[in-house]
Amino acid sequence: MTDTPFDTLQLAGRRVPDYSWETDASGVKFQEELPGTYEVGFVHEGVFRAIVSFPAAGLLADIERAKQNAPDETPAPASDTPPSE
Repeated sequence: MTDTPFDTLQLAGRRVPDYSWETDASGVKFQEELPGTYEVGFVHEGVFRAIVSFPAAGLLADIERAKQNAPDETPAPASDTPPSE
């Protein structure tokens, strides 16, 4: 077997959803998507290999919290007046 060089790996992440079958009040079953897990790994020659995985619910909540707490990223309009000396 020849050695394959791993000198150009791409770091990647992906969410892997999970599903649950639920029953509504009238007895009809339906599929509910759950947060699932988040995998972090590398891509080599088009193939993803997970290194670590963790529950996605906490990550998704952290992302939403960061979006809400982020300051308005709209840049201030530039002024045409030169600075006073």
